[in-house]
Amino acid sequence: MSTKITYNIDKENRIITASMDECVFDAYDNLKKIGLDANLLLNFLDLTWNEFTMRRIYNGVAKCHPDDDWDEEKGKELAKARLLRKYYKDYAYLFGKILFKIDKFSFEVEKKFHYGIRRYDLFDSDSRINSI
Repeated sequence: MSTKITYNIDKENRIITASMDECVFDAYDNLKKIGLDANLLLNFLDLTWNEFTMRRIYNGVAKCHPDDDWDEEKGKELAKARLLRKYYKDYAYLFGKILFKIDKFSFEVEKKFHYGIRRYDLFDSDSRINSI
């Protein structure tokens, strides 16, 4: 997460909104933290920047029912949890897309590897000499 969470407290309407801004490049920043060049990865996996960005703002809202007692701290916790649920859903989805593309690419590379091994075995000099 690139930014801290801010809260908007509306006591009159009994609503607390948690907000987190500037999240667009959080996935990119996390790739940089583990030493991956995001530009290279995007080109390699044929992804566009639009496919690799998150929302700019995430919000979570907690509304206090008229029959319940107002508890600002509990409302903040609930709003934060709802915000983070949305954030991490998008985060996981984004990295899931990357993993899917890597897995698909890996499968193709593995097929080429096994093809090479089969061809190598076919042209193994010792087996060809013994069959003559």
